[in-house]
Amino acid sequence: MTDPTIARSIEVLKSAKALLVLDGWTQGSYLNDEGRMCANGALYWVEGHYYSGSGKHLIETVREITNDQYIGVESWNDQPGRTVEEVLDMYDKTIARLEGMIE
Repeated sequence: MTDPTIARSIEVLKSAKALLVLDGWTQGSYLNDEGRMCANGALYWVEGHYYSGSGKHLIETVREITNDQYIGVESWNDQPGRTVEEVLDMYDKTIARLEGMIE
């Protein structure tokens, strides 16, 4: 049986990633003047709050891959030198991890 919260998180993460692709990505702001969003801003736009289940799954992936170097999505997103490709890849890894939890 599929956990509905996992299925919902996958849906939210896919929609948030699509926003980043379509509207653009930024650092240092949830939403900038050009309409670009950070990794958390896109989750907020889709889900209505920053610290959602989907956001928790994203930071779990960030922590796993970086050996707990970051405590939040914001600090990881805003790291100097971070690229949009890395952000989109982290979304993909999180989505894949959650899809692996579905029976």
